This record gives sequence, structure tokens and C-alpha cells, in this order.
Amino acid sequence: MKFDDDAIGDFLEQVTPEGNPRIYTLFEKGVAAIGELPPAWESLRASPFDQHLALASLWNEAGLKLPLTLEILQRKLVAFMLLTTDSEMPSLLYLFDEGRDLVARRGYWPAKQLPAVTAGLAADLWPFYRLHDGWVSLFSGEAGPLPSKQWVTLGMAPGVNGFLQVFSKGSQSIGFDLDEHPAMAYSIDADDEEVEQIKDFWSELDDCLAGGLRSFPDA
Repeated sequence: MKFDDDAIGDFLEQVTPEGNPRIYTLFEKGVAAIGELPPAWESLRASPFDQHLALASLWNEAGLKLPLTLEILQRKLVAFMLLTTDSEMPSLLYLFDEGRDLVARRGYWPAKQLPAVTAGLAADLWPFYRLHDGWVSLFSGEAGPLPSKQWVTLGMAPGVNGFLQVFSKGSQSIGFDLDEHPAMAYSIDADDEEVEQIKDFWSELDDCLAGGLRSFPDA
């Protein structure tokens, strides 16, 4: 598939501060350049020309938690690319058509470990973070599970552990109240000053991610 050079240039511009960005539109060349894939991404090597088969294998664990997102990905995904920069491990780009433009979500290299605070959360985040340590819009750096090094704790004060933010999109945040044991999930809308407890963290995340993908045309 031929990709517009201007679109690729826009992608590269977003990550220029990370140093020496390169995007491999041919997946095989990207794999050769980085020399290895994490175990969670090996299905991409096995099925480089069948992205739907590769996606199903790639998301075999995460898709159980995020079935709506996976179903929409199967319809909307245009292609995978590999991104390398000097300051980050290689990332997997998920490309979508937006009419005249291409947009991308950035799936970071899988996490080797997560912050110790996750042991006290009401939801186990590993089913996704074994796949990507962050999966966000390449342009906004949000609208998805944030890289664990970008998690922030809001509202910390003496005697108050605060709210661990693991997802953000504009004024909306999803995270965990660290003053509860276990730390329960909540949704916060800063504009409306609304706080709502989430019964099922994964279902809420699935709705948010799927909602952000629905507007793209089918591939």
C-alpha cells in the first residue's frame, strides 16, 4: 500500500523531540531495523501480509477485556507501521483513514513491569500493558491508556493518597482512588466536576476506546 508522504511527514513531526524519528511503512524492514520484537508482538512477524489475522493474535489477551475495541479495529484498521526514535523503545503505529488524512494511534513497547501501586488496584492492568505500555493518539498523546511513566496522581495532600490517572481524553479521566482498599475505579469530568464510580473498569475503557474509533471509515 502506498502512503502519502505528507501524512508520514506529519507523523514524524509529532515525535521529532524524541530524536531521529523513523517510520517503517514496510513492516519487514522495520523488524529488520530493530532486530527483535517483544513476545507480545511476534504474531506480526508470522502474519505480515494479513493484518486482520495479525491483529486477532496480537490482541488475543487484550481483546478479551476490550471486545468492542477489537471488533472496531478489525473493520477500521488500515495498516501497521513501526516507529523508532532515540529516546523511546520502538512503537507500533495503528493507521486509520480520516477522509483526506491518515491518523495514527501509538502503541508503545510492552511494559516490563508496572509501578508498585498497581498491586492495590481493583483491576489488573496487565492484560493490556503486556501488549502496549500506553496506546494513545499520536497527535494528542491521550485518548487511551497512558504510558505508565506518564501516570499522574491527582489531589495528593497530607493524609490523602489521591487519584491515579491512567486514561485521559480532554477533560475526562479514568483512574483509581488510592485512598480505598482496594483502589476502586472512577471516571472524572473536570469540566462538569462530575465523579462517578465505575463498576467495571474494562467495560468503561472499552466504551471510551471504541467510541473514539467509530467515526473512521471502514478500511
